[in-house]
Amino acid sequence: MPQTPPPAVSQIRISRPLVSMDTARAALALDTRGVMALIERGSIDWAFNFATEIYSRAEIRILSRSLQDYQAGTSATLPNAGDEFTAVLQTIFPMLPPARPGVVSKLRANLVATQLGICDDHAHALIAARWLRLVPGSVCRRGPGGSPEIEFASIAAFLKQRRMT
Repeated sequence: MPQTPPPAVSQIRISRPLVSMDTARAALALDTRGVMALIERGSIDWAFNFATEIYSRAEIRILSRSLQDYQAGTSATLPNAGDEFTAVLQTIFPMLPPARPGVVSKLRANLVATQLGICDDHAHALIAARWLRLVPGSVCRRGPGGSPEIEFASIAAFLKQRRMT
């Protein structure tokens, strides 16, 4: 008896701002080299490599919206925030309140890990490697409320330095 193929999925909703290389490969039906070629030629315009000394292999994350734009054959559909990088930051961290003079914007490390699509240990490796800077007085400890606070400016600087395109 012939098997009937499952119905095609017309659209999959991606709820995270950044996706892994595996997700991009599945969404685009390409291998890693194919996705990397799209990133390198700028067809996918917002990709980052989060590798560290501990996590030395490439840890590629792609802005979900960039992936969706590529699939649709459109240019970036980021919100108007003055400049493109600010719009990307707002897409990745929509919970961050607007900057205020004299106030240090900060986020907990576990939230940063979630939004960047990495594990908590990877976020702590980025802190240990001084890619991400803790708010003065913030300490890492286990248990509820133990996630340290990270200065948002260091997160923005890290993303700028790790952009692949």
